[in-house]
Amino acid sequence: GDVNAFNAYVQLFTMPLLMLGLMITSLGQAMASLQRINEILNTPIKFEDGKLSIKNFEDIKVNNMSLNIDDTQVLKNINFEIKKGEKIGILGLTGSGKTIFLKTLIRALEPTSGEILLNNENIKNYKIKDVRELIGFSFQENFLFNGTLFENIKFGRDISKEKVLKAAKIADVDEFAKEMKKGYESNGGERGSNLSGGQKQRIMIARAIAPKPDLLILDDATSRLDISTENRIFDNIKKEFKEISIILVAQKISSVKDCDRIYIFDEGKIVEYGTHEELLKSSVLYQEIELSQRNHE
Repeated sequence: GDVNAFNAYVQLFTMPLLMLGLMITSLGQAMASLQRINEILNTPIKFEDGKLSIKNFEDIKVNNMSLNIDDTQVLKNINFEIKKGEKIGILGLTGSGKTIFLKTLIRALEPTSGEILLNNENIKNYKIKDVRELIGFSFQENFLFNGTLFENIKFGRDISKEKVLKAAKIADVDEFAKEMKKGYESNGGERGSNLSGGQKQRIMIARAIAPKPDLLILDDATSRLDISTENRIFDNIKKEFKEISIILVAQKISSVKDCDRIYIFDEGKIVEYGTHEELLKSSVLYQEIELSQRNHE
C-alpha cells in the first residue's frame, strides 16, 4: 500500500513538471512566431494609395521601369505593353524576374524608377483597391485552405453562387468535381492535399476569373495541365470574356505560341520580344528553348 501511494505521489509531481516543460517549449516557439509577425506588421509602408477611381481596363504601358530590393537591382529598364483584348506571353528561367514584374502591376511592389501607365495615367494615382478589382491573378503559390472546392473558389468574396460555378466550369473544375462524392462541397484538404497538381491549378484559375476581371494574370498557373486541358480552358475564357486581356507566364512554348506578343526575361531584363513566328526567326534563345522542348515531347 505504501509503495502504491508513493508511486501515486510521484506521478502527481511528475506530470505537472512534464507539462511545464512542454509549455516552456511551446512558449518559445510562440514568441519566435510573434517576433516574425511583428516584423511584418511593423514594416513601414513604402508607397501611398492613390485617389483616382478606375472602373475599366484599356491598356498598360511600362516605361523604363527598374526595381531595387534592398541593395539588389532585380528589374532593369523594363518596357512592356498590353492592350485590351490581347494575350501576352512571358517566358524566362527561374529567378529571371517574371513574378516580381507581375507584382508591380498589382502594386504589391513599387518600382524604384520608371513608370507604369494604366489607361495612360500613372498607376500610383489610382486607388489600389480599384486597380486590384480590375485584375484577376493567380501566382505560383497554390494557396488552398482546408475547405470545400466551392469555398476555395469563392475565397470569402461577395460573389454569387452562379458566378462561382460558372468560373469553375470555365476553368474545367467541373471535370473532376462531378466525379467526387460531394461535388463542390468536397473538401480540398489543407493546402489542397486531397487534390492533384493540375486540379489545384484549375481551382486557382477559377478563383482568378470568378469576379470577371478585365485583366487576367496567370503566373505559371498551367504548368501541371496537359496541353488539351490548357487549350480548352483558354478557349472557354475567350468565349465567355471576349474582351479580357491575359498575361500568361509559362514554361512551355506551346502555352504561349498563340499570344499576340511574347516577352523573354533574363536576369531581370527583357532580352527579346515578338510573336512566336518572329522569335523563331530572330531569337537564338527562343530557338534553343523550342528545340529542347520539342525533343522532350
